[in-house]
Amino acid sequence: MASAKEHLERFKRLETDRANFDEQWQDGADYAITLLVSRQIRPVVLGGE
Repeated sequence: MASAKEHLERFKRLETDRANFDEQWQDGADYAITLLVSRQIRPVVLGGE
């Protein structure tokens, strides 16, 4: 059975992974917005052309 210390270490790793994921997701969202604004990609509009 895992000790309390092992559980705490695992929890810290999960928190770090989640923080990294949030940061990467935000970077991706910022990049997509930048592309939209610069018109390098066109948003797909349902019922459009």
